[in-house]
Amino acid sequence: KEYIRAAYNKLVINGDAIPVDEAHHLIDLIDDWLDILRRYPPHGGGADCRWSTPPGGQTRKGKRRGLARLPEKWRELMVGACPAGSEYTAPLLLSALVGLRPQELRHGVTVAVKRGYIAVRIEGAKVTAKNGQPVRSMVFRIDNVIAQTLASIVSKQGAGGLLKVSINDPRTYCDFVRSLSRRVFPDAGYIVTPYSFRHSFALDQKAQHVGGEALAKALGHASGRSQKAYGSTGQGVPRQHL
Repeated sequence: KEYIRAAYNKLVINGDAIPVDEAHHLIDLIDDWLDILRRYPPHGGGADCRWSTPPGGQTRKGKRRGLARLPEKWRELMVGACPAGSEYTAPLLLSALVGLRPQELRHGVTVAVKRGYIAVRIEGAKVTAKNGQPVRSMVFRIDNVIAQTLASIVSKQGAGGLLKVSINDPRTYCDFVRSLSRRVFPDAGYIVTPYSFRHSFALDQKAQHVGGEALAKALGHASGRSQKAYGSTGQGVPRQHL
């Protein structure tokens, strides 16, 4: 409850100026914490009580537990359910492929396709003198349905194998992803957000034993310290990358 109060004060009471994607992240955390309080009331007691530290240490955070409620191919299912002609088709594919922040989509992401590979150039968010990366680039083999669909869009809509993908409003995009999640997984007990894709991308990288500075670079962090928030090696699905 203290975490919820602190996050709410930062968002509403104090009037602090914070980036839009950080606000979305705080809102996601509040949703997760409220879900924990509803499932495990502090005074509920009994065998289901989660208010004492388990022998192995703290339990994993709500978003990582929530992802476990989704089917293994949940990203493919989300992309497949995106309405034809939607302005968010390409952004959703990029979220599923790269796990980028919504604010980075607002900056615009350059996608290039050549000889069986797809390259992505991202202008970073949360960039300061000490944190974040101004620009990062990644290259993927076109060997899965998400990369194949994105490559097809680039070929049709781009010029010379290049396409700039962007959104106007991160909040509206987040609402779209949440609404799509409710429609695709009505009984999952978990609502997908753009940060769900980001967590899954990090888990996939860890499943391929990508860590340290290499993972930090892929996530747009200045160092490897922040990657601890994105789960452990055994939670991800190995995918071809770089």
